[in-house]
Amino acid sequence: MDSWKSWSRKLMRCRLLRSVDHSMNKYPALHYPELYILKGGYRDFYRSHQEHCEPQSYCPMHHEEHRTELLRCRTHSRASA
Repeated sequence: MDSWKSWSRKLMRCRLLRSVDHSMNKYPALHYPELYILKGGYRDFYRSHQEHCEPQSYCPMHHEEHRTELLRCRTHSRASA
């Protein structure tokens, strides 16, 4: 189960993404019209509901294929904090 601090951080990031989307796009033409916080994350959702996922394959966040992008995002996140 997620701790309150973890849940709160996820909610703040969701609100930040919503705010950025609203500043760049005029409602109702949002880039992300619906946002969800998934209990257990996308990995657990994918395991339970693969038929609703596109693409129908799963690659973990820490997979070598995503290493460069993950480092870039972490650097950007620290710089804007």
